[in-house]
Amino acid sequence: MSYSTSLESLGDSQSPPKDGEKCLNVLNPIIDLNANTNEEPLTNESTPANEVVNEENIESSDIVIQKSKRKKTSLVWDHFKKVELKNGKKWQCIHCKINYSVVDSGSTSHLMRHLKQTCHVYKKLVAQQQKLNFQPAKSKIDEKLYGPLLMNSEGKYDHERQREATAHWIMMHEHAFSIVEKEGFHFMMKCSNISYEKISRKTLKNDCIAVYEDERKKLKSTLRTVNKICLTTDLWKSQNQKIEYMVLTGHFIDVDWVLQKRILSFVHVPPPRCGVDIADAIFKCLKD
Repeated sequence: MSYSTSLESLGDSQSPPKDGEKCLNVLNPIIDLNANTNEEPLTNESTPANEVVNEENIESSDIVIQKSKRKKTSLVWDHFKKVELKNGKKWQCIHCKINYSVVDSGSTSHLMRHLKQTCHVYKKLVAQQQKLNFQPAKSKIDEKLYGPLLMNSEGKYDHERQREATAHWIMMHEHAFSIVEKEGFHFMMKCSNISYEKISRKTLKNDCIAVYEDERKKLKSTLRTVNKICLTTDLWKSQNQKIEYMVLTGHFIDVDWVLQKRILSFVHVPPPRCGVDIADAIFKCLKD
């Protein structure tokens, strides 16, 4: 039985449908019985050519590309807000409440001129605000060079202070302890001061440890007055010794609003240096 014959029999005959016809009603419940069954149903493969959309024929002018608005970067937007008034939209200063017109070109010159020259409230606010000084007033070298260089209260050569200065020089430039035993170093020091006394590498090592302990006490005393501190870490492997190190650095602002940077600890972290090991090393450094 053909497809068209089964449809005609369903429309004309009152007899109960056969098994095949019953299945047809179930599979195709919505069928126009009066339609011309000789026409094949439209499928994806038999879609008319005039209804097929050809993407290549779409003109570029028909495509609308929405561009995101450019982010405002001017500093004036932190001090002005847009308000709706009777005479239109205006820019209003959040400090003195003075209104300025909105320029179509987006220029902010008149707003910046207001902040720098006209707005007295903003000028007063800037004058009262404390500024962060990123450059310390004095370096560590300037703090050490007080009074007559390498002289005691009696105006005589102070060999203890010379040893302390030598220890600072060794640690600052990472020289070997044995450099103080070289004939060239001894000759240079004798030329600068005839009263210089030669020291050994063992003495220099003890002096470096003494300087470290003294600086450590000063750092602890300084950190007692610090409320907040930012910690940074750096890990690397020594090319010469083949040892993994970690340095813990603290950044904080003192009472004079000067940004300070201090090395809190310098430790050996053996591999594998996973997150738990690094966190444990930081905890031990802070505890010390």
